[in-house]
Amino acid sequence: MLYPISELIPDSVENLYGYIDARGTVVIPPSYLAYAHFSEGKAAVMDETEKVGFINAKGRLVIPHQFEAVGRFHNGLCAIDAGYIDHAGHWVIRPKFLKSSPF
Repeated sequence: MLYPISELIPDSVENLYGYIDARGTVVIPPSYLAYAHFSEGKAAVMDETEKVGFINAKGRLVIPHQFEAVGRFHNGLCAIDAGYIDHAGHWVIRPKFLKSSPF
C-alpha cells in the first residue's frame, strides 16, 4: 500500500505530491500537481501540463497524461472526463455525459 505525501513548491502556496510506503520510505518522489489514492494497482496523477495520467506502484506512467479530471479504478473501470476507461486507458464508454461516477 502506498500513501500520498506532499511537498511545498518553493516560493508558492502550491504543493507537489508523491507516495510513500508503510515504512515511510519515499517510493515516488513528489512531482505531481494532483493525485488520487491507488486503486486496482494504479493512481491518477496530474503533470505540469495539468493533464491526468495513471502510474503504477513503481511510479511508471502506464496510461499517458491526457485526461482533464482525476479518477479511480473500480471494478476494472475508471470514471473520468464524463466517460469510462479500462486499465489500458481505452474508452469503454466515450465521454457523453455531464458527469460520470464509479459503478
